[in-house]
Amino acid sequence: MKKTLIYIGIGLIILTLNACEDDIEINGNHQPILNVHFMKDGSRPFWMIVDPVDDNAVLTCLHQTVDITDTVSSHRKVENAKIEIYSNDELITCIEPENELYTSEPWTPIEGKTYQVYGYANDYPVLTGECKIPYTVPINYIEYNYTLSNDEFNSFAEFEGFINITDPVDQNNFYYLNVIRVSSQGESIFKLQFLDPFIEEGNIFSDEFFNGKSHNIHFKPHPYYPIREGNLIFELWSISESYYNIFKSMYLYHYINHFDNYAEPVQFYSNVNNGLGVISASSVARDTIRIN
Repeated sequence: MKKTLIYIGIGLIILTLNACEDDIEINGNHQPILNVHFMKDGSRPFWMIVDPVDDNAVLTCLHQTVDITDTVSSHRKVENAKIEIYSNDELITCIEPENELYTSEPWTPIEGKTYQVYGYANDYPVLTGECKIPYTVPINYIEYNYTLSNDEFNSFAEFEGFINITDPVDQNNFYYLNVIRVSSQGESIFKLQFLDPFIEEGNIFSDEFFNGKSHNIHFKPHPYYPIREGNLIFELWSISESYYNIFKSMYLYHYINHFDNYAEPVQFYSNVNNGLGVISASSVARDTIRIN
């Protein structure tokens, strides 16, 4: 019996070694990816690698996925790419990307309107999706207190305040808060700590807890971003639900890559039929305060 167990063990080891030498088959089939973002009075979404745009535009990209054996970049060109945008069965614009990179077309989307998107490329089914342009929600006002104290060795700045907004009624709204510092050196992203518990990582949030009401969003300085003299531009982005969902997917993806090597893969959000990608939109309101 002992010899039999030894022979069985040796056999299992041989089988295991043979299995390790076999090639692993990887599915090399590529899927099409269609990303379209309708932008009103704002900057490009953070996940789109495109030249800076600060206007009204539609940002588009049509490419295909890569698998883990590919050595090319994350964008792979498709042949004869074409993107058509409709509203109520009326063709609004047609874009024919020259390569796999993002393109920007000057164009002003209309708030409250829903646009249908169709993507075409050789050897792929027609990609479809749609998105409603969110209404701009203005910043009613910003109130803040700023004091600068000195002792024998250091200066201490105290800064806190709130942004007041009025959420539209009878609809679900999604937001993103961004702050820009303007100084003699130019403009740069500036971080504040937003204190309301419903604000998620990355400063995105929904109106779940104040739907249809006026609300104050409180803030204080971020420990790594000291307050200095200059202008602070507060941006309130009204974003589509698709923008909100892809933002959450991207944040979770980057968090896991940095902090949890054994986490399960992140399932990225997509609202494109017959392929992958995101049809999204944003509109932006701004207000400025002066720190001195």
